[in-house]
Parts: sequence; C-alpha cells; structure tokens
Amino acid sequence: MVELVERIEQSLEGVEADKKVIQKLRYAKKNWRKGPFRSSNFHYNPERNCFYCPMGQAMRHIGDRKQKTTNGFEQTISRYQAQNCEGCPLRGSCHKASGERIIEINLF
Repeated sequence: MVELVERIEQSLEGVEADKKVIQKLRYAKKNWRKGPFRSSNFHYNPERNCFYCPMGQAMRHIGDRKQKTTNGFEQTISRYQAQNCEGCPLRGSCHKASGERIIEINLF
C-alpha cells in the first residue's frame, strides 16, 4: 500500500490534482498499520469517491460531518457505508455491529 501511494504521489508531481484526493493518499500512507480490517487500510477510489472493504465491496460516501477537537480545531469527517455485509464470511472479523459497516475518515 505504501509503495502504491508513493508511486501515485510521484505521478501527480507538477500536476494540479484534486486536493481532497492528495489528502486521502497522504492519510493512507501515514496511517498504514497491520490489520486488513482497519479503515485506514481500505483501498480508496477517487473517481468513484468510495472505499473498498477487504472483500472488495464498494463502500459509498454517505455524507460528511464537522467535529471540533478539544483545542478548537474543526475537522471534516467523511462517512462511507458498505452495501451488503449480511452473509459476508469476514463479517465477524470486520465488525460486530448490526447493519452495514460504516467507516469514518478524517480529512484534517
């Protein structure tokens, strides 16, 4: 994942790219940790504005919310929801809540 992000960043040098896409790429690179079910390790598709879960299911963007930190900084949290977790063989490892999994990504 880290190598892929670095190659994408190199290909975007000198090109006016969407700022949101670049932020998400930097987020993915900075927050890579072991564990396929961590939302920071999910693959992001900027053309469709969606993430993909470990089973390859698209998680569509369902909205944004604003949040203030304890020091007063306002963050934008983007929310993405899976479409069909029922019957997924990885569901028990992925999440325990009822309904479809929702991930929240902080874009700074």
